Amino acid sequence: MIPVILHVPHASTVVPAECRADFVVDEATLRQHLAASTDHFTDELFALSEPGVETVAFPISRLAVDPERFEHDAKEPMALRGLGVLYECGHDGEWIRGPLSADRRAWYLDRWYRPHHAALEAAVERALKGHGCALIIDCHSYPDTPLALDLDKSTPRPQGCLGTSEIHTPPALVDAGVRYAAQQGWTLGVDQPYAGTIVPKRYLDHDARVMSVMIEVNRKLYMTVDGDTARKSNGFDETRRVVQGLIAAMRTEATKRAAAGPLPVVDLRDFECRFMKEPYPPVDEDSEVEITYDHAKIFEKMENCLPKSAIPIGRLDDDIADRPCYSWKVEDHFYLLRLRGQEFEWALVRIHWDDNWGHYEWATDARGSGFKNAADAAHQLMRAVIKSWNMYEDDESYEPYRALLERLKKIAANRTTRKPRKRKSRRPSAGE
Repeated sequence: MIPVILHVPHASTVVPAECRADFVVDEATLRQHLAASTDHFTDELFALSEPGVETVAFPISRLAVDPERFEHDAKEPMALRGLGVLYECGHDGEWIRGPLSADRRAWYLDRWYRPHHAALEAAVERALKGHGCALIIDCHSYPDTPLALDLDKSTPRPQGCLGTSEIHTPPALVDAGVRYAAQQGWTLGVDQPYAGTIVPKRYLDHDARVMSVMIEVNRKLYMTVDGDTARKSNGFDETRRVVQGLIAAMRTEATKRAAAGPLPVVDLRDFECRFMKEPYPPVDEDSEVEITYDHAKIFEKMENCLPKSAIPIGRLDDDIADRPCYSWKVEDHFYLLRLRGQEFEWALVRIHWDDNWGHYEWATDARGSGFKNAADAAHQLMRAVIKSWNMYEDDESYEPYRALLERLKKIAANRTTRKPRKRKSRRPSAGE
């Protein structure tokens, strides 16, 4: 069976003494916030004693540090609500912690956040080295009544919810989970009322060997809160049985998926291609003669250096704004290469123009393996590269990138679902 990593980020109610001075609420109010925000008893609810299961649990309360947030607030949507990696507000939107200096913020991250993520990454790495794949179960719970700062306030809420992450959550896992839950009389939302699942940054969006799914359980099934005290209810044991069966159903499906063939892997490290020669002639830096180039011919020369099997997959033009009243244009031409007899099967390269430098240059973006076909390789490599550029999907400038990815995705889907045509047998000619 595929190794399982149980990630338990929000079960603790501990606010360390060295953090307490940063909070601006009294003890009674802090206990109320802990009662409302903690995923109580999830460390017990999800606990498995089976072989091949490892647990990575965060030791302190999410009110002090939330390990499920992005480290940088600019990338974290909930930071706008005071619920970034270091909470400013509690569940009701009221301030619970004062402003933190840059040094104090760094202390929190170095002391708690980064070691936890290093531990999760190490657990995944052990699974990959030992078995070639891993399944992360992100263990959570939620209140039946939406909290003031919840993004999704729709009611009634289901008994549970599964959170997904594109290449890391195969649809078959979700189907297996929903099917099992229905057999137990549960309804499961999919990315509703909560969405997403954790994947270590090292593997995020480019290594499908790391599968992940979030399981959220409605707290009304297994616990109650009386003032600032959480207690297990009579439904705890039954809820635990269903949760563990749900994990088993998805683990079985993940094991089948891993056994079906290679899983997609994308490598974003720099690499070299022999055909990538410097397109411009050497320049005498001491010469005062101004040199001009026919850049259209330079581009043509570079395209002619590409292997004949190279597949053009798209062009992107963008305006880069560095500061007000100062911007320049970039132009990128992307090509897919088939690599034979190498570590990876496919590579994504580009010819890049930058107005700031005024010349074309080569760029190597990504390599990968385990794709269904060339179209799937183009889509997944391109998607991983754009993600690695830390672009904001809600920004207007992202639209050309979105359009290219959608086009590649449709081509990949058509290539995968299209029925192969029967080939007609060919009579050899007289000369053969």
